[in-house]
Amino acid sequence: MSFIKEYFNKRNFTYFEYSHGGPPEIDYIRHSTFDINDGRQSLGIQNTFSFIQEGLNGKDNYIDNVERRVKGQMTGMFGLLQFSYNHKDEIKTLVKNERKKLINGEASNLVAIQLDHFPDGCKLELPLLSYFSNSDTVVTVTDYRPIVKSIYYVERPKGYLVPKSLTEIIQWANKHTLTYSDCKITEDDRVEQYYISKIDSMDFERDTIVNPIVEVKVIPNGLTEDDYIFILTNQLKNNLIIIALEPKSMLGLVTYKKFEYLLKQGENYPILRVIN
Repeated sequence: MSFIKEYFNKRNFTYFEYSHGGPPEIDYIRHSTFDINDGRQSLGIQNTFSFIQEGLNGKDNYIDNVERRVKGQMTGMFGLLQFSYNHKDEIKTLVKNERKKLINGEASNLVAIQLDHFPDGCKLELPLLSYFSNSDTVVTVTDYRPIVKSIYYVERPKGYLVPKSLTEIIQWANKHTLTYSDCKITEDDRVEQYYISKIDSMDFERDTIVNPIVEVKVIPNGLTEDDYIFILTNQLKNNLIIIALEPKSMLGLVTYKKFEYLLKQGENYPILRVIN
């Protein structure tokens, strides 16, 4: 951030870290979403060095300064390219090592599937243009929440057993080029199933989403293995698989209308967890 600030200033452009929410003193201000459907996170969750640049579009504003806006966007892109070039060896090594952890199953044993924005004690000095006076002004935001923390974890499983009857899930796996195989359970594996005792709700960045209350039970040996596919988590999209398939995940498939049928109160969640 310090590099890009200096890069912009030398070229007579201003910028600010994307800040969402408010209005100040009515609701909190945060930085961009942690949802994995976001342009950075969908790549970042695969341990990729990933950024997004926001700028005014050409539809919602007058075009009298469109040349200036285009040059500002171009300057930001060149700045990112320059930073990446300056640190290319460090970035390539970092990405390689972190991706290897996902593929080899060496990442943390716990995966955050519910998160929230929290304050860190600082106030945000937000530079704005006053429509009233047509002059630059600074608004001090006291309810500023720049930190994302986990509020619910799950243990990273060896993989998931998906019934072959759930064709929408298999189509989803194919679209994301996930690696899966026929079901193979060893003597060292423990198979778990969630029971949905209640379907509650929770706030996610001022949207209301489902938050099921679950109970975990162990499935005894005797599964009909021909009825399932096995999605192993030891692959590049390790974290994505877990966050998508866990029923309590606030970023999971069950939060989308197409997959809401997977959650039924008083019934078992059909996708099984395999723990080694």
